[in-house]
Amino acid sequence: MVRSKLLVVLPAVLLLSFGFAQAQTLITACGRYHGNLRLDADLTATSNCIIIDGDNTTLDGCAAYTGGNCTSKHSISVSGAASVQVLEYSNDVVIKNISTNARIKIDGVAALDCSSDRTVKRVTISNINSTGGGIDVTQACDITIQNNVLSGGGIGISSAYAMTGPYTVRNNTIDYNVFNSSAAYFFNVKELTFDQNQLHGNFYLESNWGRATNVRITNNNLMSEHGLCDTHDVFRVKTLENSLVDHNVIESRAQQDVCPVTNANIPAVVAKLYTNTNTVFSYNRIFSNNITASYGAIELRSSNIGNTFYRNEFVVPVAGSSAMMSHFSNQCCDAEGYFPPLDQNHCTGAGGGTSYGYCCNPADGNYRAPYTSPCHQRHNVWDSNLLYGGESGVWHYGDSRDNTFKNNVIVGKYGITAGGCEAGTGFTYYYNNTIHGTTAALRDMANCAIQARNNIFFSNGAASIVPSATGFDGSEFQGDYNLFWPNYNSSQAHPRTGNPGFVNATAADPFQRDYRLSSSSSPARNAGDPATAATPMSITVDRVGQVRPDAGGLADIGAYEYGSVPVDPNAPAAPANLRTQ
Repeated sequence: MVRSKLLVVLPAVLLLSFGFAQAQTLITACGRYHGNLRLDADLTATSNCIIIDGDNTTLDGCAAYTGGNCTSKHSISVSGAASVQVLEYSNDVVIKNISTNARIKIDGVAALDCSSDRTVKRVTISNINSTGGGIDVTQACDITIQNNVLSGGGIGISSAYAMTGPYTVRNNTIDYNVFNSSAAYFFNVKELTFDQNQLHGNFYLESNWGRATNVRITNNNLMSEHGLCDTHDVFRVKTLENSLVDHNVIESRAQQDVCPVTNANIPAVVAKLYTNTNTVFSYNRIFSNNITASYGAIELRSSNIGNTFYRNEFVVPVAGSSAMMSHFSNQCCDAEGYFPPLDQNHCTGAGGGTSYGYCCNPADGNYRAPYTSPCHQRHNVWDSNLLYGGESGVWHYGDSRDNTFKNNVIVGKYGITAGGCEAGTGFTYYYNNTIHGTTAALRDMANCAIQARNNIFFSNGAASIVPSATGFDGSEFQGDYNLFWPNYNSSQAHPRTGNPGFVNATAADPFQRDYRLSSSSSPARNAGDPATAATPMSITVDRVGQVRPDAGGLADIGAYEYGSVPVDPNAPAAPANLRTQ
């Protein structure tokens, strides 16, 4: 008898140890399932259809495979609910190859990190065609959403409280360009990789429980025709830290006839940045051909500190609009301008703090020490960008100090508008920029302290600089080795004058203008500060990477060394390992 029992038990043990694939369950009706699942029919429901309630579950809606690829999908049609819902306690879930008119919902239970068993973990959603509802992720960790086509109204991908990563959204096509909708919305999400997506609609990322760290937003195309309706920005990121926003095209091409009548002409900006720190924004193109006056391509609000903006193109060739605008916010920062940790108590008590909700004292609603100072933009570096606005290339609007602009091309009716900068010690630093204003290269509207060196201030108007009523010299404007056209009678040291002679500063297309020096005899040639290469910013290359100074011994004034060759930052790399026969 003992031998007989062993013969029965042994095969079962062997099956488990070799990990044979779990048998597939064919699904022909809505219900609760887990395991290895395969849709075997098109389904229709009026409530949540497929409910996944266990670990190690794969739901495959493919009706036919050809050569390993799904060539036909089963559909789930639902009215007012979810086509697929993943419940708490469910981990290691794959959902793929489904056509649906409703959302797919990942439904974990509230937690601040992934330590809770009730948080859904390790979910992959791929090859979904959804015409309504999109993908809704709540309280989940380690999520992959890839190769989906989502369209309709509401939100294409909505994520809340995905507190730890990795969270990857890659190679999706999301068309939610409907009024009061968003293509992608991420709230309290960390370690997000958002890469190679095509969005027709708006993108928002924000957090109020800790900063969004190690976020990568790269190689996406975002276009909205409703970005200017109902104050919706096309692209908004809030509380990024140690992150990267790189090689994205972000456009608003709003037309009046796509906005509801009651919301026509309500302004917004194309990209808005709140309270970001130590983040790199590089090689992005941000553009609008239809934006309300007084707004712009990119706007910095609250406290953006220690960020780098490199080789971007911020362009809004619309009257009254500016390429870059920076503002201060009311009291919600410490004396150095830093925003408080966002996991502090929220409060809605009486007093001045309720509009922000993050730094007020719950007892009385007043601002809590040490966050009693206005928020400003500080210690940001703008390097080798194109900033082109119908009104101003750069508009400092009561915002900042200790920011640096180098090797930029800055263009507008007024190249730079300095309007009411932060009081106190410190400067905004401009080194080796080419600044072109059709009326004036620099307009001073209030007390902005600027230190300028090796810049071209070029104007088509009567003056290169328009000072405020109190003047714009001495402690407010400390200039050295700058080139002015027309001449500016200032007390700065080593002034240069004369027309610099650009290759093409008049092209109608802002992206086709060429502010390189056209002649070796330009007054900007070999006329820069001999100390610039060493101090204060170690500017050893120009806007396109040519070494400064060249054989002439001194750096050229402006963004370019003479003879620089333009480089397309978005040009594809040459293919490797090519062979000819």
